[in-house]
Amino acid sequence: MSSPDSNSSTDDDAAAKCASLGSLASGIIVAVGWYIFIDGLVQAAADCVHWGNHFNPNGCTNASRGADYLAPPGLQSGAYWTPGILSTVGLIALNIINWDAVTEDFDSGLACKARVWVTTSFVLMFCGLGAAIWILVLDLQLGPQYYHWGGVSVMIQTVLILIGGFLFRVSRRGGDHGV
Repeated sequence: MSSPDSNSSTDDDAAAKCASLGSLASGIIVAVGWYIFIDGLVQAAADCVHWGNHFNPNGCTNASRGADYLAPPGLQSGAYWTPGILSTVGLIALNIINWDAVTEDFDSGLACKARVWVTTSFVLMFCGLGAAIWILVLDLQLGPQYYHWGGVSVMIQTVLILIGGFLFRVSRRGGDHGV
């Protein structure tokens, strides 16, 4: 028969492994999201996409493929960076706070501040998602002569950042392994 101490040690080891694997998986998911976004930008240069009045065929690897594509206005202005940055800031803000502070009694001033912080974090993350949806819809409405992988990569990136952020929060939410 096992002692209560050995059961709690086993439970603690399992919780530690779950927290470690959740952290690793969420980090990989977020990194893949940023990798896909950067791929969308690099692919535009490799496909010789026309950036308004600026066209530089040097460094193009697919000159015949991209000669017909135009860069969407959001890609030219840098607006495609906004959803990923908003979601990443929201992810960091959500996971920087100790979850025990959020679950305390509401009478505590600390609990109220923690809940406002978490709500603000969610607002940032979902504003990033809304911006990604907006960019994708506008991008796809421009027509077939425009380069669409940029808008698609923004949407994929933002969804992966949200998934990674929530996975990290859920896997490290309590006990000795909470953040």
